[in-house]
Amino acid sequence: FPGDTAGMDAATQVKADEAFLEAFGSALTNHLDSLEELEQLRFTVQQYQDLFTTMPLGILYKTAPEGCITELNPAAEQILGFSCDTLVGKTSTDLEQYAIDADGNALPGRQHPTMVALRTHQPVYNCVMGIRGPKASHELRWVRVDAIPQFHQDETYPYQVYATFRDITEFKQVQDSLRFSQHAIESAEDGIAFIDLKSRLTYANPAFLALFGYAELDEMIGMT
Repeated sequence: FPGDTAGMDAATQVKADEAFLEAFGSALTNHLDSLEELEQLRFTVQQYQDLFTTMPLGILYKTAPEGCITELNPAAEQILGFSCDTLVGKTSTDLEQYAIDADGNALPGRQHPTMVALRTHQPVYNCVMGIRGPKASHELRWVRVDAIPQFHQDETYPYQVYATFRDITEFKQVQDSLRFSQHAIESAEDGIAFIDLKSRLTYANPAFLALFGYAELDEMIGMT
């Protein structure tokens, strides 16, 4: 021990003290490095937490294999219309009454993108589904969902899945309106045609084609 000179000459004592100080300095440096790494880890975790809570994209996590919701961010609550307390612990089967597919049909829980990702062990991208809010509002929101299964190292079965989703309600409404308008024009008894600025025909409905004795639109495209 430094300072314990019993049985040692001065030179030996100096060497012992130097060895101790070197070892102590190394241990102190390692300790400070550990503290710095810990602080960096805390900073990184805080960054991710800030991103999770403030980003406009909805995010939720589910356990495997049952698919219980464990966590979701504020954006997910706002988009889906349900509080975190309402959703945590629920499965897709519990919530299937609120879900429909892109065509407006009931969407069973096992067909929800997160459950498909857990079952197939593969990501699911760009799945469009509708979510009806709680009975108080029953507002229909459309979302586009990506579901990604997550795996522990060297394991082939996912331990959880996370989903990210964005609100596409306005886009879906415009898309549906365009489809309705297109159907109305296609089925109209009156002839309807569109021309560009150079007076060239760019579209004609079946009634317009029939007026001029044409069977296919391609036969009239570009006419003036």
